[in-house]
Amino acid sequence: MSQVQTKDKPIKEATFTGKIFITLFLFIFFSMGTSFLSFMGYAVFREISSYFWDRIECTVISSDIEEGTEDGHSKYSFKTVYAYTKKGGEYKSDRVSLHYAGSVKYNDAQKLLNKFPAGSKEVCYVNPSNPSEAILIHTPSQLLMFPFMAIPAIFIIIGGGGIYAIWSKRDLSEIFKKKQGSLIRKFPNVLLSLFFSVFLLIGLSVFYSICLRPAVNLLQSEKWQ
Repeated sequence: MSQVQTKDKPIKEATFTGKIFITLFLFIFFSMGTSFLSFMGYAVFREISSYFWDRIECTVISSDIEEGTEDGHSKYSFKTVYAYTKKGGEYKSDRVSLHYAGSVKYNDAQKLLNKFPAGSKEVCYVNPSNPSEAILIHTPSQLLMFPFMAIPAIFIIIGGGGIYAIWSKRDLSEIFKKKQGSLIRKFPNVLLSLFFSVFLLIGLSVFYSICLRPAVNLLQSEKWQ
């Protein structure tokens, strides 16, 4: 079994069985990161591409507000049906946006009802590759996931980089020599800064959604009729 001598003590190369076990473990990180990054990337791509859909005039057939409950709280959703013509075909759609799911504020649904009353002529956005898919408005909620795509990317780097390091045929002494360089010494600091920046963004987002936003809504509710 080959050894690499360092200043402290020799480092033994992992056996083939050990490499297999470590590879399977790291592959879990790599596959999880790839799956989440693919899902988040697709959602962001869909949101961005919708801004380039064809603008077509449509007729609002019906508009209403539907009241429901979610987690014990009232939820109000704007419901609509509109018709449009694309490539000589007539289509109908009831989608407000790609990811519209209503709101706990009645005023949000009321604004949409006022903006898209029944019988009005409006502009809708139609998918050029699928004319049956259309939306009325853009809600860039999925674009907020873009900074958080760094989290699964870290999993991919850990899993893929670890697998490469295990099965790489390069002499380990070269790796130890490179670690003595100033560039490599600074690289962990960059990784740490990136890693904790991601968690800073997550913390700020959680603080906004759990603390700041409810507090603002509470102050605004004092002016409700």
